[in-house]
Amino acid sequence: MQPMFRNAGEALGVTAIINLVNPNGTLYKSSVAVRELYEVEQLLAGAPPYSSQPGFKGLRSPAWPEDILGAIDSGRTERGRALYKDLCQGCHLAPVNEPAFWEDHRWQAPNAVGEQYLKLVEIPVTIIGTDPAQAAVLHTRKVTLPPYLGLDGTSDAGGTVVTNTFGAALAAVVERSVNVWCDEHKLSPSDRDRFNGHRPNLLQTKEIYKARPLNGIWATPPFLHNGSVPTIYSLLSPVEGRPKTFCLGNREYDPEQMGYRTECSPGMFQLDTSIDGNHNTGHEFRNGPRGQGVIGRGLSHEERLDLLEFLKSL
Repeated sequence: MQPMFRNAGEALGVTAIINLVNPNGTLYKSSVAVRELYEVEQLLAGAPPYSSQPGFKGLRSPAWPEDILGAIDSGRTERGRALYKDLCQGCHLAPVNEPAFWEDHRWQAPNAVGEQYLKLVEIPVTIIGTDPAQAAVLHTRKVTLPPYLGLDGTSDAGGTVVTNTFGAALAAVVERSVNVWCDEHKLSPSDRDRFNGHRPNLLQTKEIYKARPLNGIWATPPFLHNGSVPTIYSLLSPVEGRPKTFCLGNREYDPEQMGYRTECSPGMFQLDTSIDGNHNTGHEFRNGPRGQGVIGRGLSHEERLDLLEFLKSL
């Protein structure tokens, strides 16, 4: 997905106003601040990673705050580095602070304006075994649409509504809202292409999850795409070692487990992993046959701590 439609879609998702109901007005006219979204994206992205020496030039992931959460143990880090290379690097790639991350085969060929993008590993849900709801929603969920919106789909018997997949409808609505703004501000084709990051508007509709590089992972609990595992230590444990319920809202960090503390207090939300969409299964390290969410051998308590220590260093 290219940056403008990612950001405009998020703006619409958090209640930016858009006209989808008044065909006598300008359909798809919205309050999305398209120019500001472009400027924020440029500010955060910085210069392209390959513009000079390889490396990210924009907003970077936060370093582990040793003065607050404790010093990194160098011995555990080196043991964890070996474990990461053996068990994690095949999907999550080499650490961004190592030369292997910047090898040419890890990056797409330069596009028309010379930009290169990282090739992420895409893993089918049937292999990683995590909750499939998020991956499936774009092409399994159906929506009904009034014909005046002019979106592709299938008319019902009376011809009064159109049905479409949620993913296709979402992509079309966001794209048209951006195009209305560009038309009103008379942006040239080259400026539109620049605002769109020189990339097409394509949504992922395959039932896969992308394995992101793990720099800064310590600062992003809870874990998995649906936030169903509160700590990295739990994520490296078999499913039965992960909490079935836990509370969200605590801002006290647990540096030993690498995640927020999960005790419940009044006003907090309790997440129940037995509910569809909240399952904490998959991405599991367990001895025995691979498959059905088991992606690696079981890890001892000490090995989990070694991996945690290495992840702090990224």
